[in-house]
Amino acid sequence: MIWYASGETPDFDEATWPGWWFNNPVSTLLAERPAAQQSGGLTGFDRCDACNAQAYVLVTLAAGELMFCAHHARAHAPAYKEIAVSILDESDKLSARISIG
Repeated sequence: MIWYASGETPDFDEATWPGWWFNNPVSTLLAERPAAQQSGGLTGFDRCDACNAQAYVLVTLAAGELMFCAHHARAHAPAYKEIAVSILDESDKLSARISIG
């Protein structure tokens, strides 16, 4: 869920979600997120704007940023790839092998 400064969420149906999001100014959000690209990447504290899972994809738009988990990044890719200024995709971390001992 997205929280707005007014405390209310606008009416929209799930089918028009990407179009609705990209046609509304980021300034309506309660707070802006710091640029993960400047800090060296996404961390475990960065959350998906769609479901609040850990974010692995940062989409920078002219008006601000969106963070997505790998699932929602794939689902919304057709919409944001056309208008993104940059895309930081760290979803390869999900399949990285960790060596123990």
